[in-house]
Amino acid sequence: MQQADMPNFWAAVVSERRLERHPGKSDTTRRRTGALRYFFRILPWTATNAAKMKMSKLSNQTNSQDPQAVNSRVFVGNLNTFQCSKTDVERMFQRYGRLAGISMHKGYAFVQFTNPFDARNACHGEDGRTVLSQTLDVNMVAEPKPHQTGRKRQNKSKTGNDWDYYYDR
Repeated sequence: MQQADMPNFWAAVVSERRLERHPGKSDTTRRRTGALRYFFRILPWTATNAAKMKMSKLSNQTNSQDPQAVNSRVFVGNLNTFQCSKTDVERMFQRYGRLAGISMHKGYAFVQFTNPFDARNACHGEDGRTVLSQTLDVNMVAEPKPHQTGRKRQNKSKTGNDWDYYYDR
């Protein structure tokens, strides 16, 4: 896929190589004569097409054991990875500082910053943000969040016990 600069807009040019149909000729004749033509489609230059063509230049490696690297790594939980791509995560976190890498997994991601100060700012700025109808859980890898003590587990039964008194063992 190549970009073409048009006078008033940008477009993506997609080339396809197809055989030209000749009525009454067999496939072997077409192959022998080399009747191949190139057809072009011009797609409008939208943000979706641009995002598909632009690949992220960031590394996928965020698992270094170096203490400096561990202190500048951010965990992003509750992430809708079916709709959110690596470039979307990059766009969310690049405002806080220079990124070294992003590794995406099912439901979560790790973002590696070059500076621990930038990583801490990203945690404070993005924690609790709603993205694609899900609230993000963002924290430092080196400092996991403490468990929330304000939440109590509700018992399932009306009597306050989770087991059945009448179950005969």
